[in-house]
Amino acid sequence: EHLPFAMRSRSGVLLAFAAAAAAFAPAQLQQPRLSSATAPALLPARPLAATRPLVATRPARHAQPAMFLGVRKALISVPVLYVLMSLNEYATHRWYQHEEFNRNHAFNRFFQRLLSVLKNRPMRLPDGRANLVKLKGGGHVEHHAETYDDMSLKKDKRWRQTKAAASLDSDIARGTAFSWAVTGMMTVQMLPSALPVFALLG
Repeated sequence: EHLPFAMRSRSGVLLAFAAAAAAFAPAQLQQPRLSSATAPALLPARPLAATRPLVATRPARHAQPAMFLGVRKALISVPVLYVLMSLNEYATHRWYQHEEFNRNHAFNRFFQRLLSVLKNRPMRLPDGRANLVKLKGGGHVEHHAETYDDMSLKKDKRWRQTKAAASLDSDIARGTAFSWAVTGMMTVQMLPSALPVFALLG
C-alpha cells in the first residue's frame, strides 16, 4: 500500500534532519564503534607512560591581596594622613606661596651650591650679594596685597599702577588658585614624606 502524502512528507523531513545532524556532528561522534576483537589491531599502540592513569591536578591558588587595611591600620591611617597633609600644606604655604624660600638661609644656600655644581651658576652677584635661588609663589603674596579684610579687591588707580597688580594680570585666578605646574610641583614635594609612610601602612 502507498503511504499518504502527508506521512511521506514527514518521513522525508525527518530523514533530512537526521542527515544534516550526521553531517555536522563532531568527528569523534561519527567514528564507528570498535569491537573488543578488532580494537587492538586498528588502534595505534600507545607508549607505556600514556597508559598510566592520569591524576587530575588543580592549579595552585595564590593568596589574594588584602583589599582592606584592617581596623587597626585604618584607625592609624586617619591621623597619620592628616598630619602628612598639614605638614605639607604648611611647607607649601610658608616656603613657596609666601616665598620664604627666597631668603638667604641654609635651605636656599643648599640649592645655590647644587646649581653651582650642576649648571655653573655663580654663588655671588657682581655687587657681592648672595645669588639667591628664587621661586615665584603663584601670586599668593600679591593676592594678599590686593585683598581687603572683607575679601573685596583693590581697584583704585594707584594700586593698578603697582608692579604687584601688574603681575596678577597674567593670572586668570589672580593668585587665588594653583596652576597645573604648581600642582605638579607640590605633588613632587609631598613624595619624600608620603611614600615611606604609605609603605609602612601597607
